[in-house]
Order: sequence, then structure tokens, then C-alpha cells
Amino acid sequence: MAAPFARPPNTRPAIQNDLSLYVGSSASLVRCRYLAAVPSASVAKEPDANTHQRACQIVPCTRERTSCRADRWRYRGRWRVCLAQAQATTRPEAAALAATATLCSGHALSSRARHAEHGRPYTATSRCYLPPVVLESLFNPGGQPVSSQDFLPNGKLPNPVLATLLERYVSRNSRVVLGPGVGRDAAVIDMGDRYLVAKTDPITFASDEIGWYMVNVNANDIATTGARPSWLLCTALFPEGGTRLEDVEAVFSQISTACRQLGITLCGGHTEVAHGISHTILVGQLLGEVAPQDLVTPEGVRPGDAIILTKGIAIEGTALIAREMRDRLEGNLPSELLERAAGFLHSPGISVVPDALCASGAARLHAMHDPTEGGLATALYELAAASGLALRVWPQKVRIFPETELLCHEFGLNPWGTIASGALLIACSGADAPVVLAALHSQAIWADVIGEAHEGEGVTVMTEDGEVQPLPMFSRDEVARLFE
Repeated sequence: MAAPFARPPNTRPAIQNDLSLYVGSSASLVRCRYLAAVPSASVAKEPDANTHQRACQIVPCTRERTSCRADRWRYRGRWRVCLAQAQATTRPEAAALAATATLCSGHALSSRARHAEHGRPYTATSRCYLPPVVLESLFNPGGQPVSSQDFLPNGKLPNPVLATLLERYVSRNSRVVLGPGVGRDAAVIDMGDRYLVAKTDPITFASDEIGWYMVNVNANDIATTGARPSWLLCTALFPEGGTRLEDVEAVFSQISTACRQLGITLCGGHTEVAHGISHTILVGQLLGEVAPQDLVTPEGVRPGDAIILTKGIAIEGTALIAREMRDRLEGNLPSELLERAAGFLHSPGISVVPDALCASGAARLHAMHDPTEGGLATALYELAAASGLALRVWPQKVRIFPETELLCHEFGLNPWGTIASGALLIACSGADAPVVLAALHSQAIWADVIGEAHEGEGVTVMTEDGEVQPLPMFSRDEVARLFE
């Protein structure tokens, strides 16, 4: 099982051999692993503006300091930049880091001062942290420096970038129980005796049965909060010069069928033939309700919780590839396999509403999360970030469909980073895990415990030979590479 965890070709490689940058597991941090000595001049808690301009001379870290939850640097309201100076000669990468840090808002805070704030001794192996936008603006997936003027690739924004933007620009409201954040599938608003759960999600990759995708993808995220999806609004944009009335009616029919199966009412929206787009785009806005005591959020994961996966991976990605890339696959793979893979949209299906309702009815769940873009790997990191805990996964317990493996192999994709709607991540106490599994199995839903939560940060995998290593991260969904 070691092969799936080799660094995939689209992830950020080590820079200049010993200068290893990587995105931290917590959405609010991007970590640089270095041994750094902080000069006494930068110890002040609020240093002068020149601190940003100091040269950042860095030597590689030889070992990692043991992490703990209290060590996380998660200030709200503004980013604080930690710049460190070491005894080594100046390097181009270090200079670039220092220059980039001048673009970020906030104040510099040395590692020594930060440790003093928390009553902990400063050590030479203490790490320095930079805002996510620093790393994301400095390196692209190929590991080369980029500027803020470069075009972003298709797919979701990287989690650290999104976290920075939300922290910087989102206002607060006392009635918002659950606002935007990495790993959060929906918003929750206090309406008195009930919570209103709201979700919006577009469908941009799929064209075949796009209406079915839109309803189910949005319904999944409502269900992960413990709510039942009820009211749908849809914005439908059809391309100018390529849309017939029968095309529009087909989409409406797909939406109606999906809504009827899930007990959802289509209650509004907007439809137009739009200039400047090449294919149909649907944006769903779905509402549901949940009693306050039944709300489930991704922050609820507790140390010792079992992490359960339903169905397997990557259901949506398999259906997408088989449907959208059929011409490129014909002749390379058997027709019956392609038909079966295309049918994944309906069987095993991309809906997790039955999974969520069944599991939440069996025991008190601590968290649920719906793996979508970025696949299971991204979903696990999002769950870890939202809960502030570390996750350890046993890869041999993760079910990967044979059809998924074959299609991903054909295009050089990693199933762990492939869009995975149809699977559901559930966190519950270890004692309740057998009860939840039994309930899911009684409804013919495959499920198994694939890992556990513990104090710390990040996501690791333990292979069959006992080796523990970080789970690779994906800067964007693997399927996105097929649409470039």
C-alpha cells in the first residue's frame, strides 16, 4: 500500500533539495520547517516596520519539535508574521521569503516572543510561521516562484489561501452559529427554536446529468450537519449560441427527479442564456432545518474518535471521468467497464443523505464531512483543520473501487485526490463505532473505520508494515487537470 502515498507529480516538491516547504495541516498555518535562531533585536512583541525588511537567512531543520495543540498559532483578526534570522549565508529563497512577507498585513512576532507569551521556553528548533498567502503567492504547484499577478489554476482555492481571505474579509454576526471556514460544509443560522442550514455549490466539471449532480452535491453538505435538505434555489446559466429549449428542459427534468427522490422542493432561482461561457453552469442554494441539540459540526471531533468512511472512493470522480472523457477512453478500456463506471452517478451513487440520516439516527455523532474536490485526502485535512486535532489513517482500510483505480491509472491520477462525492466521513466515539457501522450495514451501505483522531495536528497514514508518514496533500483536485 505504499505506492498511493508516494508524492504525486502534481504536488509541490522540495525546493532546492534541503529547503522543504509544505502546507501545514491546520488551515490557518503554512509551515516552514527550519532550524532558526532569532536575533535579540527582533524579540519585541510589536517590532518596528523595519522588521519586515530584515534578511531571512535560513538553514534546514534536522528534526521536528513534538507538536501539541497549545503550540498552534491561530490568532483571529489579523495574521502575525514570524521572521527569523539564522547564522547561515543568505540564500535566494530566504530573501524571497523576506520580500514576500513585506506584502502581508499584520506585525512581525519572533519565535522567542511567541513562546514567552505562552509561558514556554524558546528552543532553537521552534518553527517560524508565515501567513498562507505567503507560501501560495511564492510557489506554484511546480515549485517555482510566482507573483500575485499570475493566473490561478482551475479548481477550488487552496485551503490556506481561502482561510486567509475568510479571516481577512468576513464579518461576524451573533446569529451565525457556524460561519464560513475550511472544512465547513454549510452555514448555520439561529432562527430561534430551529437552526437554518444553508449551502451553495456550483457544478462546473460535469455536463452530463448536471441537474442531478447539483441537487445531490448541495444536499450532501446539508446532511452533514444533521439537517434534512428541504428547499432549493438554482441559478442556471446556459451558453449563448449552443443552447436549445430541449437542453434547458432536460436540466429541469434532472433537477425535478433528484429533488423528488430526496424530498426537496424547488422554490426559486434564476435561468438565463449567458454570454461568455462555453458550457452550462448550475449553482445550487439549498436550505434545511435542524434542532439545535441535533446539530453536527466538523469542529466536534474529539481525541480518540473513530473515523468512519462510507461507500468508498472516488465515486463522483469515477462517474465524471467515464462520462466526460468517454472519447479518450474508448478502445483503451472495455465498454462494459466504462458503462459501469458511468453508472456510479446512481449506483453506488453520489448522495450521502441516506448515509448521514442512518448514522445520525444510530448514535450521537461528533462530526461529519463530505469529501468533494480534492478527494478523500483533502477532506481528511479539512476535518483535521476544523477540529484542531490530528488524524491517523490506515490506508488498507480505505475502499478504492476497481473502476476508480483503472480510470485514474489511465490518466495518471491519484484516487486519494480525486473528487469523491458519494463517500461520507463520520467521527464518533470508539464505543459508538460498532453501533454506527451496524446501522449502515443494515441499510446495505458499506462502511468501515479507517482511522482515529488524537491530539496534535496534520494527517498521517500508517502502512501495513507500521511506517507512519504524512498523507500527501493536493493543491487542487486531480480531475481538474483533465479540463485544462
